[in-house]
Order: sequence, then structure tokens, then C-alpha cells
Amino acid sequence: MMRTGQALIVTGWIALGGTALIADRYEEELKKRFPFSLVDAAKRFSDSCSVRKETQIAIRFGGCALYELSKGGILGALWEAAEQAKVGLEVDLRRIPIRQETVEICEYFDVNPYYLYSAGSLLIGTDHAGELTETFLGVGIPAAVIGHVTPDRKRIIRNREKISYLNRPQPDEWCRRFGAWPAEEMSLNIE
Repeated sequence: MMRTGQALIVTGWIALGGTALIADRYEEELKKRFPFSLVDAAKRFSDSCSVRKETQIAIRFGGCALYELSKGGILGALWEAAEQAKVGLEVDLRRIPIRQETVEICEYFDVNPYYLYSAGSLLIGTDHAGELTETFLGVGIPAAVIGHVTPDRKRIIRNREKISYLNRPQPDEWCRRFGAWPAEEMSLNIE
């Protein structure tokens, strides 16, 4: 579990799995609004939904708390990880990595990407943030330090000068916006 003082790293980009599902299901509608290349790139996000390599690297560093992001997105994972460890968090929303395709598609469908299915991302609590991030980047894995673990149980989210508090997990945005989980979710390459 995460410990007070650890840095929080996110690998990959959030909401890749959900973006791929939306792009696949609503391809024709999206292609009327966006360039074909954007929609095709978003559909291919399903090819990037494995976190096996990131997990292996983090395990070699030892002492890392690993949380695979999936249903409920990054904000759901942050809440659950903090609850399990009985700690607080301070996170900079602007440091959370997100693809422009995700931003565009989520905005079009009025979907919050921070609560969207995020297969392809890993949340890591670590004492070795600099070394671990450099290692990920050195092998072509996007990674960013997004915050740190605090002892006081407050879950603070910063967005520039604005400070807010993390809410209890909400239903995944896919379910809120589109209803039941699609069968395609099971075919994503998330091993």
C-alpha cells in the first residue's frame, strides 16, 4: 500500500481504454465531427491497454504500491488507493497525462475523462520517483509525477490556483453516459 511521503506516478495516459471504446462504438458519428486520423488513432488506443511492462519495471525498484487504473478512472483509483492505505493525497490535475484525442472525444460526448475507464495506465506510489520516471521514459513509456501521499487523509486536487477535494468514487463515465458495459471491453488488450 501507499505510504506517507511517497510520490505518485501515472504511466501511460488516462482514459485510453474508454476512449478506444467510444471511438469504436461511435466511429461514424465521430468522423462527421473530427478528422478521420483522430478517430482512427483513438480506436488504436486499445492496442496500448497493457501495463505488463510498467508493472515489471516498478517491481524491480521494490517498495512500490501499484494500482492498475480501470473502471472509475484515475480519480476513482486515487480514492480507492488512499482509502486502502488510510492516507491523504495531494495531486496536481494538470500533471495527469491525457491524450488530445481523449480530450476532444470526451468533450464532444460530455464525458469526464478523469472518471473514465483507464486501462493502459498504472498509478504508482514510490520513494524513487525520479529514477523510476526516468527509467520509464528511457524505454518509451510515458510517465509523470502527479503528486504525493500525505498523512492527514485529505484528498486535495490542485488545478492551477484552484484547490478542491477528491469526491468519493462515482460510477464510471461510460456507464453514466452510455449505459451498460459493452462486450468490446472484454476484448481490449489489457493483459
